[in-house]
Amino acid sequence: MKVLVTAVSGPTAVGVIRCLKDDDDVELYGTDIVETSIGKKWCKEVYKVVKHFEMDTYIEQLKEIILKNNIDCIIPTLQEELESVSAMAKEIGKDICVVKNYELKRLLNKQYIYVDMKEKGLEKYVPKYEVCNNFEDFMFDIDNKFKQEENFCLKPVNGHGGKGFCRVTKNKEKYLNNLLNSNNFYYIDDIKQIYRQNFNEVMICELLDGEEFSVDIMRYNNKIISTVSRIRTRVSTGIVIDGKVIYNKDVIKAAQEIVEKFKLEGFLNIQFIVLDNEIKLIDLNPRFCGSQIMSYAAGVNFPLLMLKAIKNEKVDSIEPNWNVEIKRYWEAVFYNDKGDII
Repeated sequence: MKVLVTAVSGPTAVGVIRCLKDDDDVELYGTDIVETSIGKKWCKEVYKVVKHFEMDTYIEQLKEIILKNNIDCIIPTLQEELESVSAMAKEIGKDICVVKNYELKRLLNKQYIYVDMKEKGLEKYVPKYEVCNNFEDFMFDIDNKFKQEENFCLKPVNGHGGKGFCRVTKNKEKYLNNLLNSNNFYYIDDIKQIYRQNFNEVMICELLDGEEFSVDIMRYNNKIISTVSRIRTRVSTGIVIDGKVIYNKDVIKAAQEIVEKFKLEGFLNIQFIVLDNEIKLIDLNPRFCGSQIMSYAAGVNFPLLMLKAIKNEKVDSIEPNWNVEIKRYWEAVFYNDKGDII
């Protein structure tokens, strides 16, 4: 099976490749925005493409690569490309590893997710939030709907990971005390000044300083195949540095309930905050994520399971090996002056 993985120098793609590189039935191809790509170490061929910001050109390049190499399946690893690559895959009749049975546009938008969750009886997992489309709405919500909150957070509606996320406080002393310890912590007056000059749609959310859980889950043929919950004890620029696969029945139940109510098919990653016996969804990624390699270490190879599902092979349920820990370290790929890996 010929598989094309996008952005093969990124942590998500490297994790996916690690899950697939030793399978004799899988032939890996990759794309990247640089010639000296990390992915060349494992892929039969890596093609240089433009950045996804030039989406029309990017899609045409992907299509050419797919048709030239007769690729069977595409594994997109960038959130920003999911809708366009999925539409292209459908157009040319190729399989793709993304969540099925639900409109991607809605799954990639936090406001839509929360609205749909409430309609499906999942309101208990929805945090307090408001979406502001202009500065006037923002000021109104801060002064009224979030009047009692000393601290809150802001995030883009279509964001993912830590992109665009920041914490805000109305307590100046608290802000000054934390000034040197956090680069995404703001005082309310500063945020107002910034947004007054340049406002983009934003979601105001209650600040939940609880324990964060990330859940990898796969549903296939109306059956949950595996659910792996884990904690992230140290994160740098959105990448898990330290973490542990840990069994939490309530978090697992929440993830399975969401997937079942939405009738989602395929793999996805769901992130929760647990605080005072309440579980709140903070993110949903309908694609592989950088830390799913922890599930692989725990005995659940989600990328390979997805390929089996695409080939309509039997996929049995898998119970992970709990209490597996991850400790990330730097590794390197070296090139000579001819562009060859050494």
